Amino acid sequence: MTECAVRLASSSCTLSANLHISSTRFSLLRRSLPLTSASIIGSPLLSLGQIPIPSGNVYAINDALSVEGATDDYETCLKYLVKSKIVDISEATGFPKFDVMLLGMGPGGHVASLFPGHPLVHEKEKWVTFIKESPKPPPERITFTFPVINTSANIALVVAGAGKVDVVHKSLGDSESSNLLPVQIVSPEGELVWFLDKAAASYL
Repeated sequence: MTECAVRLASSSCTLSANLHISSTRFSLLRRSLPLTSASIIGSPLLSLGQIPIPSGNVYAINDALSVEGATDDYETCLKYLVKSKIVDISEATGFPKFDVMLLGMGPGGHVASLFPGHPLVHEKEKWVTFIKESPKPPPERITFTFPVINTSANIALVVAGAGKVDVVHKSLGDSESSNLLPVQIVSPEGELVWFLDKAAASYL
């Protein structure tokens, strides 16, 4: 069973970590947007730029390809990393197992690019998939599926802002509902930690 914890942080907090860089690798999935997009600037992911990760340890999506091509290319890359024993595979699920996955949450309760009511929420076979009719701009996105997300050893869920307070309250207080939001489906093999600012946590 997943352990869940909530951490309250100041609204101006930054993410940092003490990492053994030589043995740590990050996989980055992103929306089909140039890195200069205003939707990416300000993302918590950019705080990773403060950590001296060797460029050879960063595996990014090839944004020169179509969304379909980039999805296939990235899943092929992940399977190569698993075969090369760079990324672990879960004996329980058969999906790649990341030590830590950093997620955010949208105002409607979506995580990664898995939106409420969308068929991709129920994808069981693919490691990486894409959406071309996203309910939130941009319309084309690439994302891990829930089997990969939930195979993670640990997940850090970072949520900030008063616009997400209702979803935070529902997510942490209504886990028995039969109509779960995507964020409520997040369930890693190890620990799930919510990092909330005061605004997002104000109804708790």
